[in-house]
Amino acid sequence: MESFLLSSTIVGVVAQRLVRRLCLHCKKEMKADPEIEEIISAELSIAKPITLAKPVGCDKCFNTGYSGRVGLFEILKVTSDVRSMILNKASDQAITKTISANGMKTLRMAGYQKVVDKITSYEEVLRATLTENI
Repeated sequence: MESFLLSSTIVGVVAQRLVRRLCLHCKKEMKADPEIEEIISAELSIAKPITLAKPVGCDKCFNTGYSGRVGLFEILKVTSDVRSMILNKASDQAITKTISANGMKTLRMAGYQKVVDKITSYEEVLRATLTENI
C-alpha cells in the first residue's frame, strides 16, 4: 500500500494482549526483587519500594494461581508528526522513538501498571509482551 494512502487514512492503531489475571483467593503479595523494582520504577516513574503479587494456586483456580484474563492495550494516535513520518517512509524504529518521546504508553508499560496494581504477575507480562519489540 502506498504511504500517502496510509498517512491520509489512519487515525490511530490499537494493539492488545490478554494476560492471565491472578487468582483473588490465593495470590501472595511480596516485595519486588531489586532488579524488577528497578525496571518497573524506571518505566512507570514510580517510587520504590514496590510490592507485587505472585501466583500461588488453590482449589478455586485449579492450582494455577490465575483465574480469568485482563487486557493490556497500546494506543497510537496518528499525529501530524507520525503522519509525516509515514508519508516519508520512516523506519518503524524512528516512528517508535517519536511516539515514545511524545508519551505513548506501550503494551509493556500497561502490563507493568497491572503488575503494580497486583492484577497480574511480572512473569505473565513478560510472556505476553515478549515479541513487542521484534
